[in-house]
Amino acid sequence: MGKSTYALASLIRSALAGVPVLFLTCEMSVQDILLKANAFFSGVNITELRQGNISKSQMQVFLKACDKIAELPIYVEDVVGKNVSEIVAITHEYKHQHGVQLVAVDYMQLITPTKERGKT
Repeated sequence: MGKSTYALASLIRSALAGVPVLFLTCEMSVQDILLKANAFFSGVNITELRQGNISKSQMQVFLKACDKIAELPIYVEDVVGKNVSEIVAITHEYKHQHGVQLVAVDYMQLITPTKERGKT
């Protein structure tokens, strides 16, 4: 299991317990994150899913997982090109609007640092 999938799995477990969660992605699209989350939750192999090599029963399991994930308090936000201050503001917004209690950031190394005051 990769780092992104591990973070998603942790968030899904928390969301299943009723904890509102936020996944911030600096690398993958929101659609890719949701596909990965649904594949993980359903147990369907994501590579086989992308290639269309799954059975009808696997597709039914996947679609049921999609419905369940859609009901959970999981929020995903694309933060490509955002700096630290902007990401903090986004996180605060989700906290105030949705009561988010747990945040994961995928590929933190891609976040643009915020310039310090008085420095160039």
